[in-house]
Amino acid sequence: MDYYTVNALPYYLVDGVRVLGNDEILAKFNEDLAEGSPFVIDVAAEVFGDSVDLMVEVYADDEPGVTDLALRIAVCETGLYYPNYITDLWNHVLRTMIPDVEGIAFEMSQGDTMIYHGAFRMQPHWDMMNMRVIAFVQSDSTRVILQGGRWIHPQGTVRGVVMDQSQTLIRNALVAIPGTQRADSTDNFGRFTLHHLVGAYEVETLAVPYYPDTTTVEIYDDSSTTIEVYLTELPTGNLAGNVTDSGTGEGIEAKVVILMKDEPWDSSFTDPLTGSFEIHGLPISCPRVVEYNGIRVYPEMPYPVTTFLKTITVVEEDTATTYPRLYPADVLLVDDDEGMTYENYYIPAIDSSGRTYVHLDAFRTNVPPAEALSLFQASTIIVWYTGDATVSTLIQEEQDSLMSFLDRGGNLFLTGQNIAEELTSLQSPFLDLYLHTSWIENSPHALMHGNGTDPIIGRKIHYLLTGGTNGANNQYSRDRLEIKSGANEIVFSIADPADTTHLGIAGIWTDGPVVDSKIVFFGFGFEAVNKPGEDDGYFTRRKLMKLVLDYLDPSVGVQEPEEVESPLLPKSYVLSQNYPNPFNPFTTIRYELSEETEVHLKIFNVRGQPIRLLVNEKQSPDTYRVSWDGKNDRGVPVSSGVYFYLLKAGGKTQARKMILLK
Repeated sequence: MDYYTVNALPYYLVDGVRVLGNDEILAKFNEDLAEGSPFVIDVAAEVFGDSVDLMVEVYADDEPGVTDLALRIAVCETGLYYPNYITDLWNHVLRTMIPDVEGIAFEMSQGDTMIYHGAFRMQPHWDMMNMRVIAFVQSDSTRVILQGGRWIHPQGTVRGVVMDQSQTLIRNALVAIPGTQRADSTDNFGRFTLHHLVGAYEVETLAVPYYPDTTTVEIYDDSSTTIEVYLTELPTGNLAGNVTDSGTGEGIEAKVVILMKDEPWDSSFTDPLTGSFEIHGLPISCPRVVEYNGIRVYPEMPYPVTTFLKTITVVEEDTATTYPRLYPADVLLVDDDEGMTYENYYIPAIDSSGRTYVHLDAFRTNVPPAEALSLFQASTIIVWYTGDATVSTLIQEEQDSLMSFLDRGGNLFLTGQNIAEELTSLQSPFLDLYLHTSWIENSPHALMHGNGTDPIIGRKIHYLLTGGTNGANNQYSRDRLEIKSGANEIVFSIADPADTTHLGIAGIWTDGPVVDSKIVFFGFGFEAVNKPGEDDGYFTRRKLMKLVLDYLDPSVGVQEPEEVESPLLPKSYVLSQNYPNPFNPFTTIRYELSEETEVHLKIFNVRGQPIRLLVNEKQSPDTYRVSWDGKNDRGVPVSSGVYFYLLKAGGKTQARKMILLK
């Protein structure tokens, strides 16, 4: 209002002059159009999510004749509904001005060009479909608008369907226009839609396991263009290797999963004896579509789940190789909480300590914890928790297995309410002779404090809270302990931070029955420690777990799983079944040699007649793969039927049957 020197709105203003009625407005517009303009304005915009980038180009086609020029840019929205006491209105609204109401002051002479780049961000209640950007050059002395231009959000649409060459619909294909934010994923019927486009574009389609496709399409404003995209399936290759123990070189029974962009794609199980595996029929590597970036190994105990991240290139009718070597886990986490999910408090704490682990859920596993302990080395730390259990916290078989493990020099972190209470009532030798403690009574106190006279663990702990919703909040029967000869106090109960009066022992450490064996026992559940991460005066779960594990075994991080370029040498002569089988026309034959020897690999028909000699040479000990293309020695394709392949090596002969099916 100050700019146009009016005292109220709304007014109809044309070039800063108030006009009345539609006839006067039209007359004023026609007058301006007849005069022409010295300027040409072009307005362009690109939408990136909720952000709109603008470019306004002003060209002086003639001498402007004025110097006090300003470029102003108005962002408007159309089609807005206003309820009115007389009648309902549909109208326009000014949303914002770029960069502000003052605009950009400039001076120009004939032939000059000014380019302005700006941007604005859409607000949640704005409708992108109704946005208008209006740029105009105005004289600030006369208020006359000398030229204007606008950008309207494009309304063109491209729709389509994605299929393979057999016209099978492809879902979850990514359809996009490179260089823009326009993208969509096909639905269950292979359909996609891209909005707000005008002009000629290249529509790119990506889907696994197909070659990428680029289709050029012309899109018109306020109309819909329909296309069909046909994708060609990628050929396949294979992945093979061996999973072995880093120390002994022995094969490990495991599930091996190949990862595509960090997600599982396909898998296979290793041979329990050799650790060898093969994953067949993998789509070949194709940039931006099929990108294998590693494998994840799910081994049997005592090895941890391990991920090896590296680029794996699968090529057509060939086999990529990988040879992961594993170390046994640093920690066995025995989840004995009767089906609860308290492992969510333990696993992040163990992870943050830098140690590998195996999670054994006693409620769901086929391997009882007592049996599992025998699979682990004495250097492994056992973290055993019992959750909310009030009876059968540790059955006799489990106590016996723990005593046996400790007798081998093992290390144990045992934690849980009611353990000491129940084992005291049972007069357990494990509690008396190994933990060197007994139960006195239940403690209602959630707050604890470290024993400052304990040089090993206690002096490093300050306030420890075992209640509240940042932990499991499940402690209704904390055990107050009495220590015996050989045990050492770690933490004790207190009433509140201002009163550190000793109200009973809550946790102890003790040496095990043999050298290097150590034990930490809490009469409460570690899962209840209230602070998960950074502390604010209270000790955290991560710090507490690391403190306990470092005491039990300070040698962390000295053994890292590795992947070697070649496997350990085979221990015998092995001829594997060809793959695929039946086949047409290509198949792969795999064999292993344990020493250097002359090798003869030949194909025979059912009459015993030789068809094709594949290998006839001396070879070193290794694993080999040979492809047969279904042709004889003369290069002529053979007919469908049963064939045999025979391997002679190291004075031994092995043969297998295969089927060529055309």
